[in-house]
Amino acid sequence: MLTILYSTILGVLIPFILFIAPLIFNNIGLQLPISLVTNLILVFSVCLILLLFHLHNTSTTCETTYKTGALLNAFIFFIILMVYCVLIEYYPSVLDPFTNLFNNPNNPYILLLAKSIMIYGAVILSLTFTSFNSIRETCKNDITKIKTEFNDKFTKL
Repeated sequence: MLTILYSTILGVLIPFILFIAPLIFNNIGLQLPISLVTNLILVFSVCLILLLFHLHNTSTTCETTYKTGALLNAFIFFIILMVYCVLIEYYPSVLDPFTNLFNNPNNPYILLLAKSIMIYGAVILSLTFTSFNSIRETCKNDITKIKTEFNDKFTKL
């Protein structure tokens, strides 16, 4: 349920950032490339949400948090997603399987939709990996706790 909630939030946030950020930066007159700034904002926001997901997932499941693992996971995903966003932005042939499905593949809205789908796919894979990895890293039972529960269960028989 937690993964569905976070994936829904990201499913709304990714196209929103990809659509709104260039409009805002065109009006400001930013000196940096708008696509680079948009990708940085997108990657930072997705990694922040991934960090919160990792901490929330471990706190609800294991009643503990592993902040170092969450930061490391977010940093690794930051690097992967930044490279992926730059690849999508500067090599448009990556988007050809999606854009060729439509009559006008050079329409900016179709390119926005294709970018959103590609980035969202990577984010869903990362959420799934984080969901399993966070529980595996954090929820480790102590051997003495297992022994006491085992002894308590079989002494009652």
